[in-house]
Amino acid sequence: MSNGVPPSQLLPQYQNPTYPEDANLTDAEIAAKMRERSMVRAHSPGELICMMDGTSRWLTPEHTHSYDEFMAYRRSHLNDQGSIIGDGDPWINWEPYDVWADHAPIPEPVPDVAQPPPTGWQPIFSVRPGGIPFPTSYVSSYWTGQSMAIEIDRSELLRYDLAVAIRLRFLMQGTLTNMYVGPRTNKPFVATSLKPLTFLGQNTITNAALKECVSDPIVGIDYRAGLHITWNTNARYGLSGVTYPLPGWHFRYYFGYVPTINLDKSAWFSDYNAYIFGLFFIDALFLEHPEAIPLQVFQRYSIGSPDFGTAQPPRLLT
Repeated sequence: MSNGVPPSQLLPQYQNPTYPEDANLTDAEIAAKMRERSMVRAHSPGELICMMDGTSRWLTPEHTHSYDEFMAYRRSHLNDQGSIIGDGDPWINWEPYDVWADHAPIPEPVPDVAQPPPTGWQPIFSVRPGGIPFPTSYVSSYWTGQSMAIEIDRSELLRYDLAVAIRLRFLMQGTLTNMYVGPRTNKPFVATSLKPLTFLGQNTITNAALKECVSDPIVGIDYRAGLHITWNTNARYGLSGVTYPLPGWHFRYYFGYVPTINLDKSAWFSDYNAYIFGLFFIDALFLEHPEAIPLQVFQRYSIGSPDFGTAQPPRLLT
């Protein structure tokens, strides 16, 4: 292992005083200039590496060692000429990165780092988690003048962090009214609270033909315990996309009109529990995470480059 760059091999602005510069200097003046040049080396804009432990001056500007640590290292390592570094020999424990990298030991493999979760609109519930979300079939008979509710278990969540808004997708023909969504409780078909589900500002869907409908974004819903979705149908309600069987998704209905704003629907009929009508996909809006900031990459300098002698802070590649 190399043991540093002798000061005589550095550029003039980094060298300790040498002949003829030191010819007329006192010992005190020489010592002062040595400290001054040492400070210049320490503040070099190029990245310096401590050869004693591999610490980067950029990453740990305050890095230092005690006098005893310096002397113990010097007395147990050889210089470039294969000799023990003498107590009085000039020696620098910092090396430019490019010099250090030539003889640095190969680092241990770095374990894979988990990538930050994706942002923007991302799926949180889907009737086809592993494929393109869409109902597997459609209902050929009419469900007119009834009240309906769907619940989705927490176990079906595709990610567990909380988003700022959600939106729901239905496939249906006809008219749905009094549509609401909210978190479910531990008791089946009992919601903790409900918020209006709107489409272009209206709490109603009306389609003349079988069509996909996407709700307006809804904020302030904690879906992490699962979701409760409910609506009424009227006499013009026609066909609906349907998916079955679907573990973790549940359906209940009631003949006739019942206010869907009521939180408790546990007494509604459950004989079609495996058939999920209308709803087939829910996504959520996730904002940027602090850990999603791209890694900053420092530009490195070599000791002989013009940039190495320029008094400026490390630059970032953009």
